[in-house]
Amino acid sequence: MKKSLFLFLILLSQSIFFLFFYYKLYSNQLRNIIQDIEINENHIIVTSLGLLKEDSNLYSLMTNLSKINMKEGFIIKTVPKPKLLPDYFGMYSFDRLTKFENNFIVSGHEIKKAQDTKFYIFNSDLEDQREFSILSADAITIGNEGNFVDDSILYSYGLLQKDEVMYANIKKYDLRTNTINWDKIFKKGKRLNQMWDFQKTHDGNFIFIMYHKDADAGSGSNSGYQIIKIDDGGNILDTFNHRDLGADKQRILSSKEGAIYYSTDDNPFNPIIPSNGRINKLSENMDTILWSVELPSNAITDGNRYEIYDYIQANNGDIMACGKVWHMPGGPLVAGLNATWNGFVTRISQKGELKWVRIYRLPNENPILPKKDYGKFRPGQIDKILETEEGTFVLGGTAYYNNTQLDGLLFGDTLSLMWIMVVDENGCIEGEECAEVVHLHAKNDAKFNIGDQWTYEEEEQNGGGNASIKYATFVVTDSMKEEVLTKYVLNEEDTFYVQDDKMFFWDEHYQEYIMYYDFNSTSSYDIKFYDPFRKSDEIATVFIDSVSYRHFGKDSLKAQHIHVLNSGTIEDYQEIIYEGIGAENYGIKLVLGCGLCDFNPYITKLRCFSSDMMTYSFVAYACDSTWFTTDTKEIDAENIKIYPNPTTNLVWIDGIDQDIAYELHSATGKLIHKGYTKDKSVFIEGNGIFILKLNDKNNWINKRVVKIE
Repeated sequence: MKKSLFLFLILLSQSIFFLFFYYKLYSNQLRNIIQDIEINENHIIVTSLGLLKEDSNLYSLMTNLSKINMKEGFIIKTVPKPKLLPDYFGMYSFDRLTKFENNFIVSGHEIKKAQDTKFYIFNSDLEDQREFSILSADAITIGNEGNFVDDSILYSYGLLQKDEVMYANIKKYDLRTNTINWDKIFKKGKRLNQMWDFQKTHDGNFIFIMYHKDADAGSGSNSGYQIIKIDDGGNILDTFNHRDLGADKQRILSSKEGAIYYSTDDNPFNPIIPSNGRINKLSENMDTILWSVELPSNAITDGNRYEIYDYIQANNGDIMACGKVWHMPGGPLVAGLNATWNGFVTRISQKGELKWVRIYRLPNENPILPKKDYGKFRPGQIDKILETEEGTFVLGGTAYYNNTQLDGLLFGDTLSLMWIMVVDENGCIEGEECAEVVHLHAKNDAKFNIGDQWTYEEEEQNGGGNASIKYATFVVTDSMKEEVLTKYVLNEEDTFYVQDDKMFFWDEHYQEYIMYYDFNSTSSYDIKFYDPFRKSDEIATVFIDSVSYRHFGKDSLKAQHIHVLNSGTIEDYQEIIYEGIGAENYGIKLVLGCGLCDFNPYITKLRCFSSDMMTYSFVAYACDSTWFTTDTKEIDAENIKIYPNPTTNLVWIDGIDQDIAYELHSATGKLIHKGYTKDKSVFIEGNGIFILKLNDKNNWINKRVVKIE
């Protein structure tokens, strides 16, 4: 390895499994689309829909019931049941999941037998316990939108067709006697009455929301939403109508205190004013809208438009909602390739105070799809939100490819993935910046491109107090595939690779790759190195002191603040590491086993990092700036020593009899401060390279000092 390569290049990846907060993508078939999720102790139970390829022209529609370990994120068990439609492609069953005591009821709709809604009961180990159907005698069931279980009574709801009219439909089914108590249809529109949500109210009745319209196409003159309250016999008690031009799958929430929350596109107080997604609070007696909150959108900068897919009421009473947001950075006119739809979660108080919105953006990490041609992000949506006993939230949704990305994929690649996240009470994920738009890091190991470049400052002492300040670059010049690993070449000599969130560099002494960084570590880890001065094998221990973020406009970089014990160079060596980029000082690899080395030229702070996607500038001047510093009056005295150097705060002066005058200058010669040493020491403010000028017996003595956090 070149000695000028001192500090490690951080892996561009996420801290996935830490303190229950993670995000992960799962795939079992060609398509893997989440239908529903439930929580059972420390596990997430998921129903998802996929296509299973049986031969070159035959696909089966496969419903999966999966059990995921919430602590570690891996799938414990998957049950492919039922297997539907062996001779159809791309047709969907609406499979829902309902928790019943310690069992789970999965509902599905077989398109070949359109009148049937089938149910499967599984225990907590996903063992099949029972199968049954609920028939519609004189109608065709179009889709089962969900189920609700209350004291062994199953309420199944969805859409059915009768006499060419689409009706909202609810069936009350007794699980103990296996009989239908009643089967009701509801209608307001002449052609369509689509039911999307059904819940029990605090007073023992039920409410649901239904979209209706008169015409076959378009909104029609009588389109909108109707919230309907029924009793346990299916009889209508009250209704509330809301005219709305949107036809999204709007949801509803019956709160603990009796109020009703529902979502619309239009402003209920002024429908003339366009809106991009609203949450409304309806009074318990269903006659007054108490407030309406529009989710944040700026037509010029982001063009956000929200669709809400699920509501819950958090333990503290706040309203949590999730769904899909069309996100167009720069606005609709300049959105370009990065316009996509994303999953989002929002938190609102019962008083209508918008506490926060989190939009989760997924990276485009498919190697077939270069970001410059297919965009940096993939589409995704959050369909379900649940709260755990610990107060965290489980989010379930699906990650897709957009049409442009699909055009670049070979048929047979994974087209969609189950998307599971566990977030804290603020919607944050450990290891990710908690901003309004969370740019989730790549699930896979870091990938670099030929031409990626790091620009560091380089100082060369010319004698007599003179120094040339130039710049040095480190460039990925080549890459090579060896089995499952991709190895990268830096400046034709040094090689490294990334695997399992760890960075390995080639070591000439050991003739093997040595792990230099474990970016998933939150405490400490060890690095093996050979110390040529002690002529022995040594172990350096890296401690992660803290993590912070540095912002670059809408982008940010995560930084590890570390110190290293037994580095063979400086005791308790300190440094800052930028995620996906590397060290702030001294090069691309930790300084280990260097003793009292002082290289000339001397690599110092990182100026810039450039890739095909982004250039980060860490200094206020151009990456390729150069200058020359000099002071003809400076005389270097051999008996004056400065220590420790580098330092984290104070430097001590050895070789003087009493406190003396000093001046502290920047590397460019600018005076920072001056005065007298205190107890033969000087406090250094800020980080970087400084010139410390000491006035000893009327002679100015020039010393270079390096300050790091």
